[in-house]
Amino acid sequence: MMAEAAVADVLAIQSLKALYCEGADLLPIDAVRAAEALMAVFTADATADYGAGLLKGRDAIIGFLVDGISPVRSWLWHAIHTPFVAVDGDSAEARWTIVAMMKDKGSDVIERAYGRYADRLVRTPQGWRIASMRWIEEARS
Repeated sequence: MMAEAAVADVLAIQSLKALYCEGADLLPIDAVRAAEALMAVFTADATADYGAGLLKGRDAIIGFLVDGISPVRSWLWHAIHTPFVAVDGDSAEARWTIVAMMKDKGSDVIERAYGRYADRLVRTPQGWRIASMRWIEEARS
């Protein structure tokens, strides 16, 4: 059985990923508030790979998301599933399956992206934060 502290860590990490998804989904509606929300999700030196090359640093990641989503999408919606979280002291590994639906501005087409996020997280004085994240797209419709 998992100890109470480990359960609390897993729940905190799941909540952090939910905050990431909420922040990303807010990008088409309010890029400023979305960027503020995403600042609390990543470490300052985080890395991310969304399939277009490695982004280094929280500011680069958030800039990529703001510049790539806010001007293009009229809405974005993440559904996160089947969390796997393994905590090892002050670090953790997490994997999630994702369905993301999105609609471009001026379009009636709803796109869907199916894939996985693979994250490495660290415990900071402010709580758990994403230190690295990789998006693995498996299908798009």
